[in-house]
Amino acid sequence: MNRNALLAFLGDERVVCVLARHVAGGGSLESRYAGFSSRLSADRLVLPVFGVQGAGKSTLLNAIAFGEPVLPVDADETTAVPVEVVYAESPSDEAEVHFRDGRMEKVPRTEAALGRYGHNLNNPGNERGIDRIVVETDARWMAGGLVLVDLPGTGSLTAANAETTRKYLEEAVGVIYLLRTTPPMTRSESAAVAAAWSQTPLAFFVQNRWTDESAEHAEEGRTANVRALVQLAERYRVPSDGEPGVIVVNAYAAWKSRLSDDGEGRRGSGIGDLEATLLSASDGWKESLERAVLAAAVADVDSAAAAATQSLRDLTFEAAELEVQLAEEEARFERYFGGLHSRAKEVLRKLETFESEQGVFLDEWARTTQRELRNRMRTKMRSGIVDGPRLSRALRDEQTAALDDAFSQVHEALHARVDDVRQQFAGALEWTAVRAGTVRTVSVEERTKLENLAPHVGRGALGMGGVALGAKLGAKIGLKLGIAGGPWGMAIGLAGGAAVGALGGFVGGWLGKKGRVAVTEWRAGNIEPQVFEAIEDFVTGTADTLRSEIAKCMAALRQEIDGWLGTQQAFYAAEREMRLRVGGISAEEKRSLAEKLEADLVVLGNARSSLLGDRETA
Repeated sequence: MNRNALLAFLGDERVVCVLARHVAGGGSLESRYAGFSSRLSADRLVLPVFGVQGAGKSTLLNAIAFGEPVLPVDADETTAVPVEVVYAESPSDEAEVHFRDGRMEKVPRTEAALGRYGHNLNNPGNERGIDRIVVETDARWMAGGLVLVDLPGTGSLTAANAETTRKYLEEAVGVIYLLRTTPPMTRSESAAVAAAWSQTPLAFFVQNRWTDESAEHAEEGRTANVRALVQLAERYRVPSDGEPGVIVVNAYAAWKSRLSDDGEGRRGSGIGDLEATLLSASDGWKESLERAVLAAAVADVDSAAAAATQSLRDLTFEAAELEVQLAEEEARFERYFGGLHSRAKEVLRKLETFESEQGVFLDEWARTTQRELRNRMRTKMRSGIVDGPRLSRALRDEQTAALDDAFSQVHEALHARVDDVRQQFAGALEWTAVRAGTVRTVSVEERTKLENLAPHVGRGALGMGGVALGAKLGAKIGLKLGIAGGPWGMAIGLAGGAAVGALGGFVGGWLGKKGRVAVTEWRAGNIEPQVFEAIEDFVTGTADTLRSEIAKCMAALRQEIDGWLGTQQAFYAAEREMRLRVGGISAEEKRSLAEKLEADLVVLGNARSSLLGDRETA
């Protein structure tokens, strides 16, 4: 399939109008096709580098992309804005700084120059309003359109940085998550990994080994990280192709060896294994994307053709025959919708119970945490930590640990509830009066239950019919686009709909709040009442915030379920109204309508031929 021909189809107003007349929910086709066109034209496969601050993300990117220091590196939180690393055959010696107001400045592509814009010390909380910084590399293994993004770390100091991270995760097909050897994943880090992994279809896990860590130590850390990832995949029901692989690299050694042109040192750093893995995974992604969009387009054409053919059939029926068919269709819809309504009623009951149970949990967490924080801080103050930065740091550390614990438990519970709702609606496809047996698809391979994992894009893509994407990444692209459903549409779409959007907002909010624990400078003297007051404010505020986020997620779930059920009723009502109109028109009007339907079928047939050419279809 020629990409230009596919783009021409997606932008053909006449074809889209015909499709919209015959496909339930066809009004969303134009915007959905615009999204497909945008992705096909982008030539951009985004893989953010995600991880806790200080894990070595900037060092890793320097090591794989540059022959000189480019991205700022130090022990503090350096990245205040995202830095995109893109391929260019002849890289510019300047970087582009793009501002949110549309301005763009060019600066030297050096560590010092970029630090003036991207370093958190020079641009705290991105107060300068920078959207992104773009730097070019001639790393050949990125020539296929791969874009790596250096992001603010988990636990970012500002909510703005957390929002940046969340937006890139929404755009990305996958993520590179940088783990540490010491310590292996903490509970809070595991929650952040799960949040990113469950929202992105493809994940690469890289463990950074520092130069003072032995090979044995690194292997112990890798084993612990793999074990933790397996548990996360099981707990959060993340689709996995087996045990997740963890590539161990020494980012600092790789960077230093590149600067000194030390080939042996670079090979020993493990960085080549990472480059080869990314190259292999991303090979052919553009073709895979084209096949995914092509399959969705063909499914739309086939659906419309089947509906138009049914309308032609209706024109041959007498009023009495059509009345019998409509009665049968009504009975079928009542069975269909009755089943959905029963599921929804049970799900909504569970959501109400869940919200109540989480309220009880937070009440108990607040009581227990306030008591424990008071006891721990009383012990520290009696040991001599009574004022200044030491007291501020001690209280901040205690509060951050408590916040991480609460977040981890609530996030895990929310994710499990969202997944339970998704499972309740597994296999629940969108209503259509046309029988699925008339559908033709591009390929006969069946990708089991992918409709339960795919994001909901508009009404969904009417399915791919189980198209074989060929490459590992290609299958993930189909999921990201929301076009990997069964032959008659998507499931309810909770994997990427409003509920998970609310859950993602909760995660993003935590990423920002983690570092924004309000601690004032302490004075010497009678400090205990002030510390206890700060603890009470923290515990109360945290519990209230978590209750609010839980309520938002539950409301989003309810809204999506209600909206989806309402859409199915609207689909049925529109189909019935159209068929009733056919039964009440004159013979002359039937002939005129038949001519229009036949003309539409010609348009659809030509469109299918243009999409598939000489391909054999199932």
